[in-house]
Amino acid sequence: MENTTGQVKGKGGKPKAIKDPRSFKVTDYLALHQLQIPDAYDWTTVKKSAWGVFGNDSLNNCTCAAAGHMIKCWSANASTESEISEEAILNTYITLSKYDPITKQNDDGVYMIDALKYWRKNGIDQHHIRVFATVPHDAKL
Repeated sequence: MENTTGQVKGKGGKPKAIKDPRSFKVTDYLALHQLQIPDAYDWTTVKKSAWGVFGNDSLNNCTCAAAGHMIKCWSANASTESEISEEAILNTYITLSKYDPITKQNDDGVYMIDALKYWRKNGIDQHHIRVFATVPHDAKL
């Protein structure tokens, strides 16, 4: 499967992350060592419904399912938990991966960068993000 940056992804497992030099880097704007971030925080204590897995128990749609969980989590913590259907997540996955639910072809997953760009530009079930940024996974806080 070719992604929007023209690279080809192999089958199976988690593919290597694709970096877009145009992506915002959180470290360009924040001094991570100055942030006071708790070791753990449970953002799900306010949830009002079972969130489900958005098909990720049978499909390689983890990036799209994660977006659905983020929409529910952020909305629940900001105001009222948004409803988002498994169908909306599946339709997003189909659009991005060209997955065919009848033949089961092209269930190869979606690169995170492609899912984020799609979410920003098109929205997922009318939910948009304005921006996304890279955060170094090995940052010392």
